[in-house]
Parts: sequence; C-alpha cells; structure tokens
Amino acid sequence: YSFCTLLEGGRREEKKKKKIKREPQRKKNGRNKEGGVMEVGIATRLLVLLVAFRQAGAQCTVPTVTGASTPCTAGGMMVDTTTCVWTPGAGFFCANCPTGCTATCNVNVFDITPACTAIQCPVADPAVTGSSTMCALSAHGALCPITADLGFSCTGVTVTCTGTTNPGTWTKSGDCTACCGITVSTGALNTAEGGAAQTFTVVLTTAPTDTVSIPVTSGNTAEGTVSPATLSFTTVSFNTPQVVTVTPVQDTIDEDPVTYTISLGSVTSTDAGYSGADPTDVVVTNADDDTAGVTVVAVNLQTTEAGGTTAFTVVLNTQPTATVSIPVFMGPAPASTEGSIAIPTTLTFTTANWFVPQAVTVTGVDDSVDDGDVVYTVVVSTCMSADLKYNAIDPADASITNIDDDTAGVTVTPTAGLFTTEAGGTATFTVVLDSQPTATVTIPVASSNVAEGTVSTASLVFTTANWNVAQQVTITGVDDFIADGATVYTITLGADAGYMIDPPDVTVTNNDNDTPGITLSGTTGLVTTEAGGTASFTIVLNTQPTAAVSIGLSSSLATEGTVAPATLTFTTANWNVAQQVTITGVDDDV
Repeated sequence: YSFCTLLEGGRREEKKKKKIKREPQRKKNGRNKEGGVMEVGIATRLLVLLVAFRQAGAQCTVPTVTGASTPCTAGGMMVDTTTCVWTPGAGFFCANCPTGCTATCNVNVFDITPACTAIQCPVADPAVTGSSTMCALSAHGALCPITADLGFSCTGVTVTCTGTTNPGTWTKSGDCTACCGITVSTGALNTAEGGAAQTFTVVLTTAPTDTVSIPVTSGNTAEGTVSPATLSFTTVSFNTPQVVTVTPVQDTIDEDPVTYTISLGSVTSTDAGYSGADPTDVVVTNADDDTAGVTVVAVNLQTTEAGGTTAFTVVLNTQPTATVSIPVFMGPAPASTEGSIAIPTTLTFTTANWFVPQAVTVTGVDDSVDDGDVVYTVVVSTCMSADLKYNAIDPADASITNIDDDTAGVTVTPTAGLFTTEAGGTATFTVVLDSQPTATVTIPVASSNVAEGTVSTASLVFTTANWNVAQQVTITGVDDFIADGATVYTITLGADAGYMIDPPDVTVTNNDNDTPGITLSGTTGLVTTEAGGTASFTIVLNTQPTAAVSIGLSSSLATEGTVAPATLTFTTANWNVAQQVTITGVDDDV
C-alpha cells in the first residue's frame, strides 16, 4: 500500500464513525461551511505511528534509504539480530508497507521486511512563473493547498498526490495568475560620450494598495547618470509609465565601450504584494569618443650655430590610466652636430598633468664648416606605459633647421703693398681658410714673373685639422741687368677643386737696382802718329738693354785721325761685352 492509500484508509474509517454522530459533533471534528473535512484525526494517527516506528528502532542505527528495495549496508553496524524500524530518507516515504517496515541486522546487512519501496515526491515548491504552472509542495499529503511565489496569486489551487503503488506525481487543479508585476520597457540601452540621453519606462501591472517607491541608481556615474532618483506609483498613477533618463558622461580617457547597470532597487511599499519586489535592471553600454594619441607642436623651428634656441611642445590627447613616459633624444646624423636638447630627456605625463604641454628646448650647435642651413631631427620616441592604449604609440618627431654661420673662403694677408728688391730682398704674406673643409684643400702658389720674384712654396695644403692655422708664403726678389725700374708682378693663388674658392692674388713690387749707361775704358793718353800709328779704347753698356743699342763713332778731325768701326751695336746678349774702337793717325804734308 502507498502512503496515500494508508491515508485514504484512515479517511474511510473516520467517515464510518461520523455517520453515527450528530451535526454539532461533525463541526467539532472540523467540518467547514462548504462541507470539507479537516483531516485532523488522520494526521494525529499518522504522527503517532511514525513516533512508534522511531522508538522501535532506537536499538540500532539504520542507514537512510534513498532507493527502492535495496538492502542497506554500512560499515560499523551492530553485528546482532536486533530488529529496527526502517526510516525513509528526506523526501521519501514507504509504499506497500501497511504496518511499517522493519530491518533485521544480519551481520552487516540489514534485511528490510517487508519489501518496502522508497517513493520520492517533490520536496520544494518551484517558482510559479505563469498560469497553469505545476505547483509542487514541500509537504506530503493527499490533498494540500498550494503556496504561490512572490508576484503571483494562486486562487483555489490544490494538488493531489496520485497513484497507488508509486505516488510520485502531483496533479494541480485550479490556476496561478501573476499579480503585482513591474514592467520595464527595455533591458538594454546604448549611449555615447557626447551623445544624446536615452530613456526607458517603468510601469506597474496591477494597482497597489498603497504607494510603491522604486529607487533608481547608476552603477557607474562616471559613465552615465540617471534621473529621477526615485519612481513613485500611487493607486491612481500605477498604470502610467514613468520615464527614466540616462545621460552619458563625457570623459577624457580612451577606453573600450563601458557596460554598466541602471539598478531598479527593491520596492518600498506597505502593499505586501509589491513590497520587496526587485524590478529588472537595465544594462547600458556607453561608447567612447576619445582616441589616445600624442600631439607634437613643432612648426618652423630654427636654431643657429651662434647658439640660438628653439622649442617644441608635446602633450597627450586623452587622459591615460597610468603614467606615460616619452623618451626624447637627438636623431641620426647630422642631428648631434647641429643641435642639443636640455635635460630631462624623458617626458612624463600622469593622470593629473596629461593635458599640460611640456616643452623641449633645443640649442643650435656651432661648427666651422660651411655646410649651409642643415635640417636635423629630434626624436620623440615610442610611449612606455601600463596603459595599453598609450603603450607603443610612436609620436611624430620634430624637424629643426640649424642656420649656418660659416662661409667658405680663403683669407690672404696682405694682398698688396709688398716689395722685394733685385738685391734679394724678400716679402711675406699668409693664407688661411675661413671655414673647416670636409676634405683636404690644396691651393697652388705661383709668381707671375719669376724674373722679378719667386715664392717659397708651390702649394699650400690645408686639412680638416689645420684649416684655421695661417700658412706663410715668402717672396724673394730676383736680380736682372735691365734698368727696368720698379717692376710690379703678382703671386697667384689657385682654387681647390673641392673647396671651389679662388683666393685673392697678391701684388708685389720688385725694386730695380740697375741704371742705364755706357762705360768707355782707355780713353785717356791716346796717341796716334802721322805715320799711321793707332790707339784704341773700349765701350760697353752698363745694363742690359731690352733691345739692340747702336752707337755711332766719328772723328772730330778726320785730317788728323779716323775711327773704326763707324758704329758699335749692342744686343740683349752682348750688351755686357766691351767693344773696341780703333783710332788711326792720318799723315799730312804740313
């Protein structure tokens, strides 16, 4: 027999007794106005029976039976033949055990007599979520009232434990109807930083017996705010939807879309159906409008080789979530020879100063090379940060022009006013480069008139090391035999093929030490005879002529003497060779 059958048998016995009793007595035993019978007597008998079973089994420990007709074994049991009452497990009762079940301790095996079957019925009431939903009970019985969950009302609903040999099914009669509901128009919203506010509505499904208050809060006020903070529904306005406005909050952080919750809190009301109800929350996703980046402001930057400075600024575009470090250093050549930056060489931006531009000052570096205005780079290196939005961002570098103050050239000192003499007198001048060359510079040196003056070197060589050391050139006057007076000549300085500068030439005057003239030798004491006796003398030029010189000879008294030759000729070759003149006496009859 099932537990339900046992219960039903008790009912029949009770009915027999009631037939011989009068109406007042039936009321005393629990009959209600509708004729229903309160099963007080039966429940009392069952309780007594269960107590008796438990007392009978006090001599030994019987394991909890959770299956059907299975011998119960357990270590540590009493090794005797004590008879004990079999106790079903929680949520089970015995079927086919009209007088109760016993278990004999046979060594370590309990033999159950008779063969009782454990029947499991529902233990807990499931949530009632709509009409005609099966309602289970935690208590076991043939006919029991249903207990509805919060938010539902079960009217006239009972459940019956059906079945005779396996009464594990509960059949519901009547219906469960939802009540005291709160409807939220949506479960999700999308907003965007800098965008418009979004709304949803809340309304009650049934009229409350008193005012219903619902608190509304934002789970992340850094992403969105709500208004109003409380929704209040009265017995009159309960069915008018109330609007909740969600306003996105603008920030300065580059972040992924942030999801947070608008919480509709537990209801406050004296209406028991609504009090404590927790409406559905609304999930909001707020899209970001910030982009991590670094702005480098470097426009028309110039330094000078005279030490002139310039500056550029660096600033973050958005607020970082961690410190951002940006190394700054001079770029590849020729940057290091054209400019320098001041310490610190790393810019540090925090969550507090990220929006404050930091200046990097660059100073021009001087050199001695005529290299023109040189463009160089200051590297603003890759960001380092625990903020992954900023880490590894490579900002733009700064381009700067260093204005050159060098001009390629050759300085010659002096270039005029120099004198040499034909007696070997000398003069000097110096030569130096105006700027450092990038390669060796060779300047040819030559005299325009080696007959007047010569130079001490045929070339001057300047390197990248000695370019600024003046080199001296010595000019020596050259003697000649020409009375050419002070002669001006030039020392020429040639251009180097690489340096491409033609230096100025040097003008020199060679002072003459020659005087034009004719020297006669043996002109005194000359005697000729009328017998044809002769005498002679010589003539020579004092200086070398620049052309042939002819000297005519004649006697002042041809009747006394004659001269020969009649003409002497001196050239640039024989000018210094004395030529003889012969005088011959002439006879007369006087």
